[in-house]
Amino acid sequence: EQPCVSCYDGPPLTLGVGECKDGCLRDGVCVDQVVPTTEVCAEAMDESCDGEPKCTGKLEWSLKIGEGGAQYGHDIAFDAAGNLLVAGRFTGNVGFAIDQGSTDAFVVKLDPTGARIWGKAFGGNGSDACTRLAYTKDGGVIVAGTHDNTLRIDGTPLDNDTGTDDVFVAKLDANGDLDWMNSISGPADDTVQGLAVDGEGNIFVAGSFIDRARVFGANGLVSDGGEDIFVAKIDAAGNHIWSFNFGNRSEQVALDAAATPDGGVVLVGSLAGDMSFGDKPVIPRGYDAFLVKLDRNGVPRIAKSFGDDMAQEFVSVAVDAQGGIVVAGNTYGTMNIDGSTSQHRGGADAVVAAFDREGKPRWSRQFGNQEDQKALGVAVDQAGNVIVVGEFARSLDLDSRHLESRGDRDAFLAKFTPDGATVWAISFGDSMAQSAADVAVGALGVIALTGDFEGSIDLGGAPLASVGGADAFVAKLQP
Repeated sequence: EQPCVSCYDGPPLTLGVGECKDGCLRDGVCVDQVVPTTEVCAEAMDESCDGEPKCTGKLEWSLKIGEGGAQYGHDIAFDAAGNLLVAGRFTGNVGFAIDQGSTDAFVVKLDPTGARIWGKAFGGNGSDACTRLAYTKDGGVIVAGTHDNTLRIDGTPLDNDTGTDDVFVAKLDANGDLDWMNSISGPADDTVQGLAVDGEGNIFVAGSFIDRARVFGANGLVSDGGEDIFVAKIDAAGNHIWSFNFGNRSEQVALDAAATPDGGVVLVGSLAGDMSFGDKPVIPRGYDAFLVKLDRNGVPRIAKSFGDDMAQEFVSVAVDAQGGIVVAGNTYGTMNIDGSTSQHRGGADAVVAAFDREGKPRWSRQFGNQEDQKALGVAVDQAGNVIVVGEFARSLDLDSRHLESRGDRDAFLAKFTPDGATVWAISFGDSMAQSAADVAVGALGVIALTGDFEGSIDLGGAPLASVGGADAFVAKLQP
């Protein structure tokens, strides 16, 4: 037998930490080594080899975006290199640009330590916002949002002659420069709340529209009355592949989208009135939350609604590597998702639920008291742990974790095992208003979140203080 030649393919500083160990080089392959993997929170081992044997949510760093005016972080994502991409809207001074109209959109790219790589602001004379983003395999980023006047990115105009909100979708390259831009437009307001990129680089865009909409230069969609859901698929160059709308004479809105491993897309949102997604009928009791899965050709394969005669919504969705689905949302009543009915105590209650790839419920949780508790963003890591962010007033009880608001409303961040048990939960805020709008998970389970705050917040490091109105914040935490 050949003598062992030590080898290790993991980060050098992780060798000998936790479960990580070297292996033997045999025929050019390092065998029997153990390199970092995503932390399994239900076990006491240190799988990520960071020196922390348990999942604690320890802060790595936090920062604010804003130097006057108001700034809001709407969406956040890790790219393949561990950099962070953050999208939002602002007035005044965002730190790397000053607004050109009433409200402008911004996108910023940060390296893994939080240092800014580039920042981009764009808009026109009206109100512009960047509400969604998704990274591409070539290091670029797809951004989507709304504009009610002519929008300019790098001097390239995108017209809006109606004065109502139109949707823009654009690709920026790895340096933040415009690659292409396209739009969804109509005579009434159009919104975009869902954006996802599949494994082939195709892009799914979802939102809502009224009356009619021209989608990425293709033949227009016509609503069935009221506000309808739209979903569109475009290729990596921004060219239209297909688009569909779903609705009735009541209101239906898509509030998020996530690509599936088989090339499809999952949509979530809220709807009212009996309707069908293809040949899949849904019969809501009031304004109900919905979950719909479309295949790669846009054919509905799963359609479900959940709720009672009060208002419910799913506002965020994530899909794991096996196609399992997790959602976060809110209810003003009770939602019988997995056969159990949780007690509603008043105001809005936060809801978190998990489904298998066929849409069968696995578990659900509802949290609330007499005030409002809202779940606003959800993510799932490679080990199946579920991370949720949002805002709450008064208090929030997550199993044995009790969080107390310090004033108006505080932001919260919570982590659950793959079976829905609470791992940890933290809150941050002061007597003013704070909200965590979105969350993302990177390699080895690291967590990032964004949102907005007034006053000051402290996630475990140096406190951040807002300047002027609300400031956006970004934070990165260990698993």
